[in-house]
Amino acid sequence: MRSLVLIIIIALISTSSIHAGGIAFQFNQSQGQQISTMKISKNPGVNFLVTSFVIGNIISWMMGAWPKDFPVKSYTAEEQSILLELQEELQEVPDDDSLRVELGSIYFQHNELDKAESELEKAIALNPHNSEGKSWYYANQVKQSGAMFDLSMGLLKLYKLNTGIEGLNQTVQEAPEDAVIRITRLATLASVGTRVSSFSLFQEDERWFLDKQVQDQDYFSPGIERGFYLNFARAYFTQSLADTEESNVSASQKKSRQYVEQLEGDPDLSPDERRVLQQLKVSLNQPSKN
Repeated sequence: MRSLVLIIIIALISTSSIHAGGIAFQFNQSQGQQISTMKISKNPGVNFLVTSFVIGNIISWMMGAWPKDFPVKSYTAEEQSILLELQEELQEVPDDDSLRVELGSIYFQHNELDKAESELEKAIALNPHNSEGKSWYYANQVKQSGAMFDLSMGLLKLYKLNTGIEGLNQTVQEAPEDAVIRITRLATLASVGTRVSSFSLFQEDERWFLDKQVQDQDYFSPGIERGFYLNFARAYFTQSLADTEESNVSASQKKSRQYVEQLEGDPDLSPDERRVLQQLKVSLNQPSKN
Protein backbone atom coordinates (compact mmCIF):
# COMPACT_ATOMS: atom_id res chain seq x y z
CA MET A 1 0.00 0.00 0.00
CA ARG A 2 2.65 2.53 1.06
CA SER A 3 4.86 1.80 -1.96
CA LEU A 4 1.95 2.44 -4.33
CA VAL A 5 1.09 5.69 -2.56
CA LEU A 6 4.75 6.75 -2.73
CA ILE A 7 4.95 6.12 -6.49
CA ILE A 8 1.85 8.26 -7.08
CA ILE A 9 3.11 11.01 -4.77
CA ILE A 10 6.53 11.21 -6.46
CA ALA A 11 4.92 11.50 -9.89
CA LEU A 12 2.66 14.25 -8.60
CA ILE A 13 5.50 16.13 -6.93
CA SER A 14 7.40 16.15 -10.20
CA THR A 15 4.56 17.86 -12.03
CA SER A 16 3.29 20.09 -9.24
CA SER A 17 3.44 23.83 -9.74
CA ILE A 18 3.51 25.78 -6.54
CA HIS A 19 4.18 29.44 -7.34
CA ALA A 20 4.03 32.11 -4.69
CA GLY A 21 1.55 34.26 -6.58
CA GLY A 22 0.27 35.02 -10.04
CA ILE A 23 1.66 37.74 -12.28
CA ALA A 24 -1.39 38.95 -14.17
CA PHE A 25 -3.46 41.73 -12.65
CA GLN A 26 -6.37 43.68 -13.99
CA PHE A 27 -9.35 45.67 -12.78
CA ASN A 28 -12.70 44.78 -14.24
CA GLN A 29 -14.97 47.64 -15.20
CA SER A 30 -17.07 47.47 -12.05
CA GLN A 31 -13.96 47.52 -9.87
CA GLY A 32 -12.67 50.55 -11.72
CA GLN A 33 -15.97 52.34 -11.23
CA GLN A 34 -15.95 51.51 -7.54
CA ILE A 35 -12.48 52.98 -7.12
CA SER A 36 -13.22 56.07 -9.20
CA THR A 37 -16.33 56.86 -7.17
CA MET A 38 -14.74 56.37 -3.73
CA LYS A 39 -15.46 59.26 -1.39
CA ILE A 40 -12.28 61.08 -0.50
CA SER A 41 -11.85 62.21 3.07
CA LYS A 42 -11.27 65.88 3.80
CA ASN A 43 -8.40 64.88 6.08
CA PRO A 44 -5.12 65.03 4.07
CA GLY A 45 -3.50 62.48 6.38
CA VAL A 46 -6.30 59.99 5.82
CA ASN A 47 -6.18 60.65 2.07
CA PHE A 48 -2.46 59.93 2.05
CA LEU A 49 -2.88 56.68 3.99
CA VAL A 50 -5.77 55.47 1.82
CA THR A 51 -3.93 56.38 -1.38
CA SER A 52 -0.75 54.69 -0.17
CA PHE A 53 -2.72 51.59 0.82
CA VAL A 54 -4.45 51.30 -2.56
CA ILE A 55 -1.39 52.08 -4.67
CA GLY A 56 0.86 49.88 -2.55
CA ASN A 57 -1.43 46.89 -2.95
CA ILE A 58 -1.88 47.48 -6.69
CA ILE A 59 1.89 47.57 -7.18
CA SER A 60 2.43 44.47 -5.05
CA TRP A 61 -0.29 42.59 -6.96
CA MET A 62 1.25 43.58 -10.30
CA MET A 63 4.65 42.36 -9.07
CA GLY A 64 3.38 38.92 -8.15
CA ALA A 65 1.30 39.17 -4.98
CA TRP A 66 -2.02 38.71 -6.78
CA PRO A 67 -3.51 35.35 -5.66
CA LYS A 68 -2.92 32.40 -7.94
CA ASP A 69 -5.73 29.99 -8.66
CA PHE A 70 -5.05 26.35 -7.80
CA PRO A 71 -7.92 24.37 -9.32
CA VAL A 72 -8.52 20.98 -7.74
CA LYS A 73 -6.99 18.22 -9.86
CA SER A 74 -9.23 15.28 -10.63
CA TYR A 75 -8.49 11.91 -9.05
CA THR A 76 -7.92 8.76 -11.05
CA ALA A 77 -9.89 5.65 -10.15
CA GLU A 78 -6.74 4.25 -8.54
CA GLU A 79 -6.22 7.39 -6.46
CA GLN A 80 -9.86 7.41 -5.37
CA SER A 81 -9.46 3.81 -4.25
CA ILE A 82 -6.36 4.73 -2.23
CA LEU A 83 -8.14 7.70 -0.65
CA LEU A 84 -11.07 5.53 0.38
CA GLU A 85 -8.74 2.91 1.84
CA LEU A 86 -6.79 5.51 3.81
CA GLN A 87 -9.98 7.09 5.14
CA GLU A 88 -11.31 3.68 6.22
CA GLU A 89 -8.03 2.82 7.94
CA LEU A 90 -8.07 6.14 9.79
CA GLN A 91 -11.52 5.39 11.13
CA GLU A 92 -10.03 2.30 12.75
CA VAL A 93 -6.74 3.89 13.85
CA PRO A 94 -7.29 7.68 14.01
CA ASP A 95 -4.00 8.19 15.87
CA ASP A 96 -1.82 6.83 13.06
CA ASP A 97 0.22 9.86 12.01
CA SER A 98 1.78 8.10 9.00
CA LEU A 99 -1.65 7.44 7.48
CA ARG A 100 -2.60 11.08 7.95
CA VAL A 101 0.62 12.16 6.24
CA GLU A 102 -0.16 9.92 3.25
CA LEU A 103 -3.69 11.28 3.04
CA GLY A 104 -2.57 14.89 3.48
CA SER A 105 0.14 14.58 0.85
CA ILE A 106 -2.37 13.31 -1.71
CA TYR A 107 -4.73 16.17 -0.93
CA PHE A 108 -1.80 18.58 -1.31
CA GLN A 109 -0.87 17.28 -4.75
CA HIS A 110 -4.47 17.66 -5.90
CA ASN A 111 -4.65 21.25 -4.60
CA GLU A 112 -7.15 20.51 -1.84
CA LEU A 113 -5.04 22.73 0.37
CA ASP A 114 -7.40 23.11 3.33
CA LYS A 115 -7.92 19.35 3.57
CA ALA A 116 -4.18 18.81 3.30
CA GLU A 117 -3.50 21.33 6.05
CA SER A 118 -6.04 19.67 8.34
CA GLU A 119 -4.61 16.16 7.94
CA LEU A 120 -0.99 17.28 8.18
CA GLU A 121 -1.63 19.39 11.27
CA LYS A 122 -3.24 16.37 12.93
CA ALA A 123 -0.27 14.19 11.96
CA ILE A 124 2.24 16.64 13.41
CA ALA A 125 0.18 17.01 16.59
CA LEU A 126 0.23 13.22 16.96
CA ASN A 127 3.95 12.99 16.23
CA PRO A 128 5.98 16.23 16.30
CA HIS A 129 9.00 14.25 15.10
CA ASN A 130 7.39 13.18 11.82
CA SER A 131 9.75 15.10 9.52
CA GLU A 132 8.05 13.89 6.35
CA GLY A 133 4.72 15.18 7.64
CA LYS A 134 6.29 18.51 8.45
CA SER A 135 7.84 18.77 4.98
CA TRP A 136 4.43 18.31 3.37
CA TYR A 137 2.89 20.79 5.80
CA TYR A 138 5.45 23.47 4.95
CA ALA A 139 5.17 22.81 1.20
CA ASN A 140 1.41 23.21 1.58
CA GLN A 141 2.01 26.48 3.42
CA VAL A 142 4.08 27.76 0.49
CA LYS A 143 1.33 26.86 -1.94
CA GLN A 144 -1.25 28.52 0.32
CA SER A 145 0.86 31.68 0.28
CA GLY A 146 0.44 31.76 -3.48
CA ALA A 147 -3.31 31.29 -3.25
CA MET A 148 -4.01 33.80 -0.48
CA PHE A 149 -5.53 37.23 -1.03
CA ASP A 150 -3.30 39.67 0.81
CA LEU A 151 -4.19 43.30 1.53
CA SER A 152 -0.95 43.99 3.37
CA MET A 153 0.97 44.84 0.18
CA GLY A 154 2.24 41.27 0.01
CA LEU A 155 3.78 41.24 3.48
CA LEU A 156 1.62 38.42 4.87
CA LYS A 157 2.07 36.42 1.68
CA LEU A 158 5.83 36.90 1.86
CA TYR A 159 5.90 35.94 5.54
CA LYS A 160 3.93 32.74 4.88
CA LEU A 161 6.15 31.91 1.90
CA ASN A 162 9.40 32.41 3.81
CA THR A 163 8.11 30.55 6.86
CA GLY A 164 7.23 27.59 4.65
CA ILE A 165 10.63 27.59 2.95
CA GLU A 166 12.45 27.87 6.28
CA GLY A 167 10.39 24.97 7.60
CA LEU A 168 11.30 22.85 4.58
CA ASN A 169 14.97 23.62 5.08
CA GLN A 170 14.66 22.59 8.72
CA THR A 171 13.05 19.25 7.85
CA VAL A 172 15.90 18.49 5.44
CA GLN A 173 18.33 19.13 8.29
CA GLU A 174 16.30 16.84 10.55
CA ALA A 175 16.13 14.00 8.01
CA PRO A 176 18.86 14.59 5.39
CA GLU A 177 18.67 11.03 4.05
CA ASP A 178 14.93 11.09 3.32
CA ALA A 179 14.50 11.26 -0.46
CA VAL A 180 10.84 12.29 -0.29
CA ILE A 181 11.68 15.28 1.90
CA ARG A 182 14.48 16.24 -0.49
CA ILE A 183 12.17 16.07 -3.52
CA THR A 184 9.47 18.02 -1.70
CA ARG A 185 11.90 20.86 -1.03
CA LEU A 186 13.40 20.61 -4.51
CA ALA A 187 10.01 20.82 -6.24
CA THR A 188 9.02 23.75 -4.05
CA LEU A 189 12.23 25.67 -4.76
CA ALA A 190 11.93 24.95 -8.49
CA SER A 191 8.45 26.48 -8.44
CA VAL A 192 9.02 29.61 -6.35
CA GLY A 193 12.42 30.28 -7.90
CA THR A 194 14.70 33.14 -7.01
CA ARG A 195 12.06 35.07 -5.10
CA VAL A 196 13.34 33.17 -2.03
CA SER A 197 16.93 33.59 -0.86
CA SER A 198 17.45 29.86 -0.35
CA PHE A 199 16.61 28.93 -3.95
CA SER A 200 20.22 27.86 -4.55
CA LEU A 201 19.78 25.06 -1.99
CA PHE A 202 18.39 22.94 -4.83
CA GLN A 203 22.05 22.43 -5.74
CA GLU A 204 22.64 20.97 -2.29
CA ASP A 205 19.91 18.43 -3.06
CA GLU A 206 21.59 17.78 -6.40
CA ARG A 207 24.96 17.07 -4.76
CA TRP A 208 23.30 14.73 -2.27
CA PHE A 209 21.50 12.91 -5.09
CA LEU A 210 24.61 12.55 -7.27
CA ASP A 211 26.69 11.33 -4.31
CA LYS A 212 24.15 8.58 -3.67
CA GLN A 213 24.23 7.58 -7.33
CA VAL A 214 28.03 7.35 -7.25
CA GLN A 215 27.84 5.09 -4.21
CA ASP A 216 25.17 2.87 -5.75
CA GLN A 217 23.60 3.23 -9.19
CA ASP A 218 20.50 1.44 -7.90
CA TYR A 219 20.21 3.50 -4.71
CA PHE A 220 16.97 5.15 -5.91
CA SER A 221 13.90 3.47 -7.31
CA PRO A 222 13.05 4.47 -10.91
CA GLY A 223 10.13 6.62 -9.71
CA ILE A 224 12.26 8.52 -7.20
CA GLU A 225 15.00 8.99 -9.79
CA ARG A 226 12.53 10.42 -12.31
CA GLY A 227 11.28 12.84 -9.68
CA PHE A 228 14.78 14.17 -9.07
CA TYR A 229 15.66 14.44 -12.76
CA LEU A 230 12.50 16.34 -13.64
CA ASN A 231 12.78 18.77 -10.75
CA PHE A 232 16.48 19.42 -11.37
CA ALA A 233 15.56 20.23 -14.97
CA ARG A 234 12.87 22.62 -13.74
CA ALA A 235 15.17 24.24 -11.17
CA TYR A 236 18.01 24.87 -13.61
CA PHE A 237 15.62 26.29 -16.18
CA THR A 238 14.16 28.58 -13.50
CA GLN A 239 17.69 29.65 -12.61
CA SER A 240 18.44 30.46 -16.25
CA LEU A 241 15.55 32.94 -16.26
CA ALA A 242 17.15 34.85 -13.39
CA ASP A 243 20.71 34.78 -14.73
CA THR A 244 21.88 38.08 -16.18
CA GLU A 245 25.11 36.99 -17.89
CA GLU A 246 24.78 35.06 -21.13
CA SER A 247 27.42 32.54 -20.05
CA ASN A 248 25.46 31.76 -16.88
CA VAL A 249 22.21 31.47 -18.82
CA SER A 250 23.83 28.99 -21.20
CA ALA A 251 25.33 26.96 -18.34
CA SER A 252 21.98 26.72 -16.51
CA GLN A 253 20.11 25.78 -19.67
CA LYS A 254 22.74 23.16 -20.49
CA LYS A 255 22.24 21.54 -17.09
CA SER A 256 18.47 21.63 -17.57
CA ARG A 257 18.80 19.95 -20.98
CA GLN A 258 21.02 17.23 -19.53
CA TYR A 259 18.32 16.26 -17.06
CA VAL A 260 15.64 16.47 -19.74
CA GLU A 261 17.69 14.07 -21.86
CA GLN A 262 17.85 11.62 -18.95
CA LEU A 263 14.07 11.36 -19.10
CA GLU A 264 13.49 11.26 -22.85
CA GLY A 265 12.29 7.90 -24.03
CA ASP A 266 11.36 6.72 -20.53
CA PRO A 267 8.26 4.55 -21.09
CA ASP A 268 7.14 4.89 -17.47
CA LEU A 269 6.63 8.65 -17.46
CA SER A 270 3.14 9.62 -16.37
CA PRO A 271 1.02 11.83 -18.66
CA ASP A 272 1.66 14.81 -16.37
CA GLU A 273 5.41 14.15 -16.37
CA ARG A 274 5.39 13.98 -20.17
CA ARG A 275 3.49 17.27 -20.30
CA VAL A 276 6.00 19.04 -18.03
CA LEU A 277 8.91 17.52 -19.95
CA GLN A 278 7.48 18.76 -23.25
CA GLN A 279 6.95 22.25 -21.81
CA LEU A 280 10.57 22.32 -20.69
CA LYS A 281 11.81 21.23 -24.12
CA VAL A 282 9.78 23.95 -25.84
CA SER A 283 11.00 26.60 -23.38
CA LEU A 284 14.63 25.52 -23.70
CA ASN A 285 14.43 25.82 -27.48
CA GLN A 286 13.27 29.42 -27.34
CA PRO A 287 15.88 32.17 -27.83
CA SER A 288 17.30 33.65 -24.66
CA LYS A 289 15.89 37.07 -23.74
CA ASN A 290 19.05 38.13 -21.91
